[in-house]
Amino acid sequence: MIVDYVKDERAGVGHLAVTLARSGQGRCICDVATPGTPAGPRHQTLHPGALLRDGGAARRPTGAQRGDRHRKLAFGFGSDGKPCVAGAKSTHRTDGIMRLITKSATHIPQQNGVSTRGRALPARLYREPEVVELELERIFERTWQFAAHISRLPEPGSYLTATAGRQPVLVLRDHDGQLRAFRNVCRHRGSRLLAGEGDCGKAIRCRYHGWTYRLDGELIGVPEARSIPDLDKSALGLFPARVEELAGLVFVNLDIHARPLAEQVPGLEERLAEYGVADLVPHRSLDGTQPANWKIVADNYLEGYHVPIAHPGLMRLYDYKAYTVELHDGYAWFDAPLRDKPSGNLMERAYQRLVSPMPGLPEEYTRIWRYIYIYPNTAIDLYPDQVWVWKLDSDGPKGTRDTAMLYRHPSASVRTRLAQYFNRKVNALVGEEDVDLVANVQAGLESRGWEPGPLSGREAAVGWFADKIRADLGDGAHA
Repeated sequence: MIVDYVKDERAGVGHLAVTLARSGQGRCICDVATPGTPAGPRHQTLHPGALLRDGGAARRPTGAQRGDRHRKLAFGFGSDGKPCVAGAKSTHRTDGIMRLITKSATHIPQQNGVSTRGRALPARLYREPEVVELELERIFERTWQFAAHISRLPEPGSYLTATAGRQPVLVLRDHDGQLRAFRNVCRHRGSRLLAGEGDCGKAIRCRYHGWTYRLDGELIGVPEARSIPDLDKSALGLFPARVEELAGLVFVNLDIHARPLAEQVPGLEERLAEYGVADLVPHRSLDGTQPANWKIVADNYLEGYHVPIAHPGLMRLYDYKAYTVELHDGYAWFDAPLRDKPSGNLMERAYQRLVSPMPGLPEEYTRIWRYIYIYPNTAIDLYPDQVWVWKLDSDGPKGTRDTAMLYRHPSASVRTRLAQYFNRKVNALVGEEDVDLVANVQAGLESRGWEPGPLSGREAAVGWFADKIRADLGDGAHA
């Protein structure tokens, strides 16, 4: 495959040429309108016949053209502003998968003092309602919860609202520029103080009865204060919470005595800083649900053992034998190197050829995807072209609420935006496959008498996660 891109600034058009040749020479040229301009592709040299688009993807004409010696791709932004590819064709190959599993599924040694021989959780912890309530109290309300990217708190007075489990949290930047967090509740009658995000000015005023607080949480104003006997404003400040920034990501913790996040994830901030996370900008957010307990969703994220069977697309991209996990006390780090061999799927091959590292990222990071899981419920997907941050929340014993935000470099080129688009398309399919997998596990855990089997070396992080859940639930894990 050959990819060429030349931008004409005056016309706002880029020329993107991509050729996939089985033999001989071939060339396909597409004039691509820069996003934000009304013009779509001005010219596409493709196979004769109609170009069919469906959700931005294009299908190659059929018939005698299947025998053509050259398979050509044309990339561009359509009239709807979405990137499109002509000539894409999905293939799913599983040749040699079991042989690969046998050769590569070796046991991962102990790392950083963390056991790699943990046991999976019993079925009751995935399905009983009383466990949910215990988790909210002992896990979600006592651990570091992702709240937002630092860009959402740019100036003094900026605020946003978040949750720790079901508990409402208020995060703001005070007049000294420091981050502060409080429980988002008025000390008078329990009204929620603020909603959404924005600028609260110099003070926080409850919309119910007008009790007013400084940005440091001190109560400074009470209407008709003289009519309230024994009013002690100094004792009625907002309930404080912990807040920390980690490489541009803001976390909160309702336990004011909690160990600092930086101490729980030593070295992680420096590793995230390589991707310039603090300087990225939010691009899009996704809110959804999954039909399985949040710990099943976490388990699925924490192992690549299922990839050869359940994710044919990832198997075409990954160098599966080089897929590794690194365990720490507070987080797990996964490296998923990409194969040098071009994928047999044209959408995936397009990504392979278009992707380039974000500004400041080492060139060698182009060929690796990384995944980080910060206990208990934050996942970070590090791609060379973009970064996703996910938060998993319990939605009852058999459901998960997931919130995801995509961040990318503010000066991403047209070529990079195309790579980002194909990345999202590839991983959207992976996400659909994962939803089906976790739903199937939830259904299977209803089986009476089931006990978890032994974990493979590739499931070491599942055991790590289970051990931490047991430790946090205490006697509730065995009741």
